Amino acid sequence: MLPATALPEKTPLAKTRTANSQEATRRIVQEINVLPDNLLTRKPVFKAVLGGPSDTTFWRLQKKGVIPPPDSKLGRIPLWKVGSIRRVLQALNGAMETSHE
Repeated sequence: MLPATALPEKTPLAKTRTANSQEATRRIVQEINVLPDNLLTRKPVFKAVLGGPSDTTFWRLQKKGVIPPPDSKLGRIPLWKVGSIRRVLQALNGAMETSHE
């Protein structure tokens, strides 16, 4: 048996994965205008692009038709194409512009 000092330090894997996931989401949100239209993204990215609504608000927007149904699914994970996200943003920006006129 190895002495306790020889054991590697434990790292909280869940925290590492969460931090990596959040960083990846931030990068995708920053580059949303230059990514290919057919790139599939998960719900956290879509929510971040919209400003971070709650899951309930996201679901309500989807039910109202503001957010389209997922373009694809990976098992039970819904996926949207970047092009779909851009269309939603354009529609929301257009609605905001017409409401200010």
